[in-house]
Amino acid sequence: MNLEKKFKSKEKLVVAVSGGPDSMCLLHNLLKIQKKLSLTLIVAHVNYQLRGEDSNLDQELVENFCKQCNLTCFVKKVNDLTLKDSNLEEKLRKMRYDFFEEIRKKQNVDKIVLAHNEDDQAETVLMRILRGAGLRGLGGMKAKSKKQKAKLMRPFLDVSREEVLDYCKKNKVLYRIDQSNYDKKFFRNQVRHEVLPFLEKYNPEVGSNLLRLGETAGRDYDFIQETAQEKMSDVRCQMSDRQEMILDYKKWLKLEPAMQYEVLRQAINEIRGNLTGIKMVHLDEVVTMLNKNIGNKHKILPGGLKIELRDGRIKLQVSSNK
Repeated sequence: MNLEKKFKSKEKLVVAVSGGPDSMCLLHNLLKIQKKLSLTLIVAHVNYQLRGEDSNLDQELVENFCKQCNLTCFVKKVNDLTLKDSNLEEKLRKMRYDFFEEIRKKQNVDKIVLAHNEDDQAETVLMRILRGAGLRGLGGMKAKSKKQKAKLMRPFLDVSREEVLDYCKKNKVLYRIDQSNYDKKFFRNQVRHEVLPFLEKYNPEVGSNLLRLGETAGRDYDFIQETAQEKMSDVRCQMSDRQEMILDYKKWLKLEPAMQYEVLRQAINEIRGNLTGIKMVHLDEVVTMLNKNIGNKHKILPGGLKIELRDGRIKLQVSSNK
């Protein structure tokens, strides 16, 4: 688990630490290289208070470890969630990422470091297959992401869950097991404890195959994305403001199918600031409408997004009344 080559000297890092084996193992390893690389480590912990005293004990473990190692630790306590909340998994994810970003801005941090491991990656790829993801989604999580201003780093994506547990045992790293990791209410837990074990009966190497698929899809999508960025400059007619963009229909129509999808995706991301709620099925509808050029010549997509074909131009506009 040598992380030295994955970080630069004098970097300032926010390390997301839940108190579980993965994040405690990650923090322990970062402490090993802290002095040599002159790293500044800031710990971030979210206490959702969904498991009563167990949640508080997780927080206590993280805070005590940080005190022993003289690390700054920021904690966010959430008071308004219950296990019965709808879309709880997504709410928790957004809440913690927003918190990490808040610390990054206030502390002027270079990177946010997350402890997702190899097994998490295989689960993510399978989850996205089941949800109908395209090539972009099949790429899984990135070891380094530039999606936000801060670079998200996942240095453990080439480390298995078994390796993490072995490391914690050998190095006497204390951690706590989050019992909600076994709650079938969460989609990831269903995949981890039911779907993957079922598939392994037919192919014990399914986890490795999913990782390989993720790597291949990610590599291919990176190429498509970079090429589409070049095509965008030729296809775009104008962008009157941040919530509207005009594309040349004839030029878009001449693009290869993969480029048609990716140019639209990048245009949507640029005027909306994100692709939340935009699924392959939505892009399929838009591409079909534009290619056939018959019938209804506009589509309304999630987030107040309207895509309209008129007078040889594709107009993308975000409504102020979402």
